[in-house]
This record gives sequence, structure tokens and C-alpha cells, in this order.
Amino acid sequence: MPDIYALIVGIDAYSAPLRVLEGCVNDATAMQDLLERRYGAKCAVLLNEQATRLHIIDGFRGHLAQARPGDS
Repeated sequence: MPDIYALIVGIDAYSAPLRVLEGCVNDATAMQDLLERRYGAKCAVLLNEQATRLHIIDGFRGHLAQARPGDS
């Protein structure tokens, strides 16, 4: 059976002058829960300060690069 890989990013806490958001982190963790429970997905999650440019690029190169032909 093919594997499903997901890189999920949720950011509520932005630095001034940008306003702080509400619900993005909750949405990201809810999506992780759905994908893992229902589909057995392999999720990497970056929340707030974890979601740096470097960590997102690393998520593509490391986590998502594990996908093989036929995976999603």
C-alpha cells in the first residue's frame, strides 16, 4: 500500500507589525490528527517559531523526500 507524506505548517504567532492570528495552529494539529488516524499518513508538523524558512526547506528535503513512486 502506498504511503502518504505530509508537511503541515501552522503559524499563529507573527512578529509586529503583523497581527497575531488565531486558529492556524489548531487547524494544523487537527489536520495532522485526521491524516494520521484516517489515512495512516506520515506527518511532519511545524508550528509557530518552528516554521522557519530553513525548517520548511528541511521538511521538503528530509520528510517529503522519503516518498517513493506511488506514494502521495
